[in-house]
Amino acid sequence: MRDQILAEVPNTAEHVYLHQILLFDADQANQVYVELQSGRDFATLASNNDPVTRGDLGWIPRNYLPHKVIEEEAFRLQPGEYSQVIETSVGFHIIQVVAIENDRLLSPEARLLRQEQAIRDWVALRRETSNIEILALE
Repeated sequence: MRDQILAEVPNTAEHVYLHQILLFDADQANQVYVELQSGRDFATLASNNDPVTRGDLGWIPRNYLPHKVIEEEAFRLQPGEYSQVIETSVGFHIIQVVAIENDRLLSPEARLLRQEQAIRDWVALRRETSNIEILALE
């Protein structure tokens, strides 16, 4: 059954290509947002705040990010648009959508995550619809 469930998980999904500015202080995040609103370049601000990755998150499929509020905003935006400041447990995010693809191949990690979720969903459904009786032996 497991193999059948895994085989039914699609190989492709809708993706967004994201850049992010992640800050750990609300005032600083709001200041960066004001700078964006005044015309500062997102990529420059992202590089200034994250010199290692320059804010590049890459291609992200739907139902992948751990913070749903970021994902919802990412899939609402159009290419070139950026979000307001989004607060999560890890900090204050401003995201920019660079590109959208409706049918992009999933990375092996993303596909595995979807397969694991499909199995969990299948098990949960079976538990909900099963009638389990515990019989006492006498």
